[in-house]
Amino acid sequence: MGERRAPSLLSLRALGRDRLGTGLVSFCRVAGPITGLGCAAYKKKEQKDSIKQQRFRDDDTNPCILETDASRKCMDDNNYNKDMCTIHFLKYKSCRKFWHGIMIQRRQSGIQPAMPTAEERMEILESIGGIPY
Repeated sequence: MGERRAPSLLSLRALGRDRLGTGLVSFCRVAGPITGLGCAAYKKKEQKDSIKQQRFRDDDTNPCILETDASRKCMDDNNYNKDMCTIHFLKYKSCRKFWHGIMIQRRQSGIQPAMPTAEERMEILESIGGIPY
């Protein structure tokens, strides 16, 4: 027989909800003994993941949300066939490269924050005549 792998947190979360209800406390009772991850540590990880997701979806910190959404939608529509979505990936990569260059220029000039806000980005794009990527 093959090696027995430890269950992932997602499968444990589903297990906890299926067997004991919908609360986090229920999940901690099931997952704690299996993973060795205490309830407080799990809650802290959940909060950290939530903050990262919020920051990723924030217009002021992520200038390439539209490109991200377009590439994800393409992947969903094409059953995750990456070859069908190459153009979306290239647009996303170009977007990140462009705004990274702007961020480096601003950092070298001492401008804070290094990433322009959504309003500032609109002004930058208008001044150069539209989206360059």
